[in-house]
Amino acid sequence: MSTNIPRDEFVLVSKESGHSKEFISKALSYINTLENKNMPVIFSIKHLSQILNLNYSLVLDIIKTREQYYRGFKLKKRRGGFRYVQSPNSNLREIQTWIHNNILLNVPIHENCFSFIKQKSIRDNASLHANAEAILKLDLYRYFESIDQRKIYKVFLDFGYTKNVAIDLSKLTTILPNQYYEDIISKDKLTPEKFVLSKHGFLPQGSPTSPILSNIVAEKLDIRLNGLAKALNVKYSRYADDITFSGKRDKLPKVSFVEKILNEEGFYLNNKKTKLRVKGQRQIVTGLSISNGVHIPKHYKRKIRQHLYYCKVLGPKRHLQNINLEKSNFKDWLYGSICYIRSIEKNLGDKMLEDFDKINWLFYYD
Repeated sequence: MSTNIPRDEFVLVSKESGHSKEFISKALSYINTLENKNMPVIFSIKHLSQILNLNYSLVLDIIKTREQYYRGFKLKKRRGGFRYVQSPNSNLREIQTWIHNNILLNVPIHENCFSFIKQKSIRDNASLHANAEAILKLDLYRYFESIDQRKIYKVFLDFGYTKNVAIDLSKLTTILPNQYYEDIISKDKLTPEKFVLSKHGFLPQGSPTSPILSNIVAEKLDIRLNGLAKALNVKYSRYADDITFSGKRDKLPKVSFVEKILNEEGFYLNNKKTKLRVKGQRQIVTGLSISNGVHIPKHYKRKIRQHLYYCKVLGPKRHLQNINLEKSNFKDWLYGSICYIRSIEKNLGDKMLEDFDKINWLFYYD
């Protein structure tokens, strides 16, 4: 959606509205600043509501009571545990999707960041470290929750927006902490001593704007850690909250020094997930094995093969009963797992899809 402002028409309308030359000059300067940065022009939230064809009072209410426009639920993680997702309702999602498509997609992301970028994948991230002598893996504690509204406000301010617009855009893309979040943090034994949920709000998992905003905020972190890696002659990459260094073992950075940089940039280390792996040991980066190229880990492929075999021999219903597994969404989960394998190992994935198509799913839903 184009928001380019025709200069002559803008000046004419402004004069007819009785605006001063000084006002018109400042407005034109504001327009030029944003358009030179390839950003859509937004004069106010009322202007944004007109661009989106949404009721102005609705947008104002979302800004004032944003927590009411999210639905929270738990999502099971692939490797165990749960992720708390805050999904915006349709109106807020429409606003956030517009911000994502028209503002955030115009921002270049650091070359060593591989997350949430259309042209990059977990395979690209893992390939950077393939066949390394040693890898150091670190995990950021509550990555999205560490990025508070004040940082998001600065992002929009740096894009060239006025303070008022930047404040409102930051509120439209963050959520305030609720009691559920507070309880999780208070009960989490892994919570770093200095970690505190921002009362100003933070990036919600489940919002279309959170992934790219997190990459933008983390750019300085990427610059510093990549600079450290270059100084040590090792490789660095980040995929969301997963940080990886690889190279000669004696060249890898000290964890304490990396943690110092993380803390200075407003992030925290999840010490439980810090791992050093040398060649000959199981080296996994963003879920992929990097020993002798990039592959799906053997144990994962073995698990999917077993499901396919027993579903063909016994039928999915009996197979799930035998292993005492809930049947809801199993078919979709199995298909998705095969597609994931196919995205990394195409030939194997194609063979698994053939086996999947041979399964009799007729009585699966009984």
